[in-house]
Amino acid sequence: MVLYRALESKDILALRTLRLLSLQQHPTAYSSSFEEESQFDNGDWEKIIGATGSDDFIIGAFVESSLVGITGFFRASRIKLRHKGFI
Repeated sequence: MVLYRALESKDILALRTLRLLSLQQHPTAYSSSFEEESQFDNGDWEKIIGATGSDDFIIGAFVESSLVGITGFFRASRIKLRHKGFI
């Protein structure tokens, strides 16, 4: 069974591992790179998880407590763009 929930500080290592693996295996699917994100420290990953506002969120998919997928939604902050969101 898959459990979906918002990511928390305790998920930083799992997020980092999955994200870097994804960047290595599918580099053209992302606007970032393995070389860039592999230099992030725990504080950077904490900011990513904690950067969510009232309309923003990062969800993890867990199977038997292992993070197997991530997605996020981020609403544009500019007044004329607030009707747009980014996954």
